Amino acid sequence: VGYVLYPQRFKYNFDAYWNLFSTRSRKKIKRELERFEHMECQYHINRWEDVDWMLKANIATFNHHSYFHNPRFLKGFEAMLSFLAKHGMLRVTTIRINGRRAAVDVGAVYKNRYTVLAGATDQEFPGIAKKINLFHLKWGFKQHFEMIDFLCGDFGWKARFHFLPRPLYLASKMVASASVSDAKSGEDIFKYVSI
Repeated sequence: VGYVLYPQRFKYNFDAYWNLFSTRSRKKIKRELERFEHMECQYHINRWEDVDWMLKANIATFNHHSYFHNPRFLKGFEAMLSFLAKHGMLRVTTIRINGRRAAVDVGAVYKNRYTVLAGATDQEFPGIAKKINLFHLKWGFKQHFEMIDFLCGDFGWKARFHFLPRPLYLASKMVASASVSDAKSGEDIFKYVSI
């Protein structure tokens, strides 16, 4: 299941989206994030050297559960990032707290859609993931993107942020031959499985 947000639903008004959250949730998130503002919080865009830190931090946090723990996946991901950078589609977002990397995300902009591909946080800064995710959302609203995609995997927070779940499907194989009765009835001979 993938999780997306359509800013046009809110007429590109971030405050209208923010009002989906209960008053209690908004206060709790604001309280949690305010402390970072008193810690020399800085945002940086497209600092390419931060990508290596992100990959290492993701593996350090999730160990063998990290997608990047698999060397083949890691090489493929790095090749994709190179392709995106070469074509001007890659966006690297970094938050530094007191000069130290606290969160780094990589995303792609393509055909008026913004996809957050992966990220990592420094475990010394609990709550920083919310801050970087809200930064992505605010930027996406300002850019008037058709869709902001946070890909699959709920991890508990995407539903709370009111993202729309959408199932992903894969055509696994085509049946090599169909029975005569299937062909006469015009039934589809493709088999689909949900992933």
